[in-house]
Amino acid sequence: MVRVGIVGVGRIIMEWAHWPEYKKLTDICKITAICDIDEKRLKCAGDEMGIPEKYRFTDYNDLIACQEVDVVDIATWNCNHCEIAEAAVAAGKPYSVEKPVGMNYTETKHLYESTEAKGLPSFICLSWRYRSYPRYMRHLVRQGKMGKIFHINVRCIKESGLWAGRCREWRFEKSKASSGVLCDLGSHMIDFLNWMNEDIVGLSANMG
Repeated sequence: MVRVGIVGVGRIIMEWAHWPEYKKLTDICKITAICDIDEKRLKCAGDEMGIPEKYRFTDYNDLIACQEVDVVDIATWNCNHCEIAEAAVAAGKPYSVEKPVGMNYTETKHLYESTEAKGLPSFICLSWRYRSYPRYMRHLVRQGKMGKIFHINVRCIKESGLWAGRCREWRFEKSKASSGVLCDLGSHMIDFLNWMNEDIVGLSANMG
């Protein structure tokens, strides 16, 4: 049984991509500790997951040091990804991290090198891979239904940033999110291309 510690229990964890799937995997893994700087959110998540209060942390270092945690799942603001993952690496614990991995190339490369040096398993969570429609698209491509693919044009049409009354959360702050929508959603598009087909050998981009 793999014991998982989660850092950041916002909507991506609780509603969209992590907790709903963890609940289906009780035979192979168990969430044993959680961490969040928002104590109200921490309590709500802890109560729903059934996490004892002594394993609800507000400092990620305490979660990583916890003897009940084997691996660390990181779903915080982008600006914290690398520092938390680096702490997990220093403790010799494998980790999963939400995309984008880091705020820039330098810190992401350093994390990659640190992880490789320790020989630790790591995983970038690109959750759209696990939705039904991309999996069906991949099935069609891999079965040869689309023929040989030479060129792919990708558009991501999403208007959630314009929803009436939507709070301007951290994703709209460059100091916390870095690249904005390009890495938040564009990373899914790029991942789709490699995951479904062959490796990308060329790229043309038009920025308006």
